[in-house]
Amino acid sequence: MQYLSYLMSLFVVQGAAQRFCPYRYVMLQVHACNGESQSAWSVAGLAFRDDTGKVVEVPATRSSAYLYRGRARIPASFGFTGTEPWNVLDGNPFTILQVDETYSLDGEIADGRDLSRPTLAAMLVIDLQVAQQVVSYTMISRRDGHDDTHPRRWTLRGSNDLTSWANLSSYDLETKPFPEGEVGFGKAFSGDLACGELE
Repeated sequence: MQYLSYLMSLFVVQGAAQRFCPYRYVMLQVHACNGESQSAWSVAGLAFRDDTGKVVEVPATRSSAYLYRGRARIPASFGFTGTEPWNVLDGNPFTILQVDETYSLDGEIADGRDLSRPTLAAMLVIDLQVAQQVVSYTMISRRDGHDDTHPRRWTLRGSNDLTSWANLSSYDLETKPFPEGEVGFGKAFSGDLACGELE
């Protein structure tokens, strides 16, 4: 987390929230990767700032970060973190979350893709532990050169009950590239989060 805190301190991001709308859960849904045929998207880090400008501390545990409608490509084992969701919270840029591109669910998901919508199926849910205002985020891509698995289009949503979700931010690197550039071999993407209507 110290690494992510340092990276976030490098970027001047003004919170876009116009009103108080605290959420306990934040969901990252990746719609497409750099590689158009790729469904095994990956992220090395994800951190949030609250309305006071502080980085939200979230423990890197199984209950704090998990996948909905997907699974990790490499499960954790004794002494090895695999590519599990909680890797995005551990502050280590060399550990990653990568989803399993072979995950399928009869009639709903085929090879990591949602059959009812043009999007990838696996969604990352972060439990912030308590409901709080989050006004910006920083996402760190993997550093090992597998650029085809980097997210290209994504949406961030907030919720307090895991049932109703509000859109906080959407991004498309093809139309709105981030200006921050490279960090090591990966890239750091920072953006604002705005209050949305729960649906």
